[in-house]
Amino acid sequence: MMENAVKRRLAPACLLLIGIATPQALAADSVYTALKLESCSQRPTDPREELPWSLWDCAGYGGIAVLVGESDLRFTISYGVDGPADTGGGQTLAPFNSIGETLEWRLDDAGQPFATIIRYFVDTGEPGAEGQVLVVTKLGTTSCHAAYVDALANEDANTIARAAADLIAPNFRCDIDTPLWVSTTGTAF
Repeated sequence: MMENAVKRRLAPACLLLIGIATPQALAADSVYTALKLESCSQRPTDPREELPWSLWDCAGYGGIAVLVGESDLRFTISYGVDGPADTGGGQTLAPFNSIGETLEWRLDDAGQPFATIIRYFVDTGEPGAEGQVLVVTKLGTTSCHAAYVDALANEDANTIARAAADLIAPNFRCDIDTPLWVSTTGTAF
């Protein structure tokens, strides 16, 4: 059983190492937008909800709406590629977490964003220890997490996340596929 889990994590890493050298993987470009909640518009919340949310409408690249949600010490991010973002598409990580303040948008040859990368800071369960995960999200009419990279266990985590975005996100099927852990993972994951 453990061997299969290791293979699931190593197989994508091998594909990424091969993919980094291909022209297709190098064709994508990145742009960056700030994701500072104090600069976003906070939505009013309903205090009667059993598990209340805090919601912020933020500006994304090229006018794409970004909705950040927080509930139960976990953050979600939804994207409105074809209109306003709503809470239905947001995903999070299982441990308590928070998000970084920079969104990296991967652009195709036509300059259209097809994926984002953002750093999550996660509670590892160890006193005083915090993990970091780069989350690759596929964009489209349906957006979802496509890949995860342990940012502390990999010296070149940003390069790995970009390669994962370029190679995994375009063909990732949100309703069918499971997000992949790519490359080395530390003990926190």
